[in-house]
Amino acid sequence: MKILSTILSTLLLLLAGCKSPVTIDPTEGSFEAEVGEPVATSLSGRAFFGTFLEPGSGREGVLIQLLTGGERGISFTGRMAGIPQVGTYLIKQLRDTSTLAGIRMNEFYALYVHGGGSEFSMYFSSQSGSLTVSESSDNFIAGSFDFLAVGLRTQSSGMVDSVQVTVSGLFRAKKGTVEF
Repeated sequence: MKILSTILSTLLLLLAGCKSPVTIDPTEGSFEAEVGEPVATSLSGRAFFGTFLEPGSGREGVLIQLLTGGERGISFTGRMAGIPQVGTYLIKQLRDTSTLAGIRMNEFYALYVHGGGSEFSMYFSSQSGSLTVSESSDNFIAGSFDFLAVGLRTQSSGMVDSVQVTVSGLFRAKKGTVEF
């Protein structure tokens, strides 16, 4: 649970302090995304990435954060050695939320944070999809993503049901610092 809680707390802290650009800026990290029905929303904002070593296990990972400056954002956590290289990576369902062991080498887990104050749950967890890296350097990674995520919706009657959304978009992430 440590890795997931750290990712969630980092994402939530950073969401409040970032301004949203209108288009993808080639000198700063930025992103644009669409979230499908039933949520149906557009997102844009800043993007950064960093590599890290998981405390205790020493597993290497990468974190890509797409932040709107509000309560919404997208986070990708990958288990790999170093910066992702050009190529297509699978986005999977997290199998073990306590460590990077829940993510296989060269795969990602994605989390869409919807925010509070609506009928939908705050978090939508990836089930399947892909992240394609089209540019990779020490300072930037850029590409596209498309994944299916599951969250909860509270009906006006009080009943809760599971809902699926598709999340897709483009990003250009600038190197930042990730601390665990």
